[in-house]
Amino acid sequence: MAVIVCSLSKKFIFAIGFRTVGNMAYTRENLLQRMIDIQNVTLEHTQKGVTQEWVFNNQIKPFYRISRKTYYNYLSVPAKKQLKQLREIKEMQMQLF
Repeated sequence: MAVIVCSLSKKFIFAIGFRTVGNMAYTRENLLQRMIDIQNVTLEHTQKGVTQEWVFNNQIKPFYRISRKTYYNYLSVPAKKQLKQLREIKEMQMQLF
């Protein structure tokens, strides 16, 4: 995957192959952190034996106010990996100046 360092706009994120999941977060980094938080809450509760549906209805929906479709989209994204890549790109950009 070729990376062209120009700016962290949405076009740049598409250029390096990230999949967007909505525009509710102020930056891509915030959105990825939100996804990680939701994934961690889900993992914590499902390890105790409850379903993802229960987690959504009782833990996620009241606090994050997202739809079921958005919830399942957030669970499907490898957010930790993408956040790591995004931070590496930001670090590269900082070294250019």
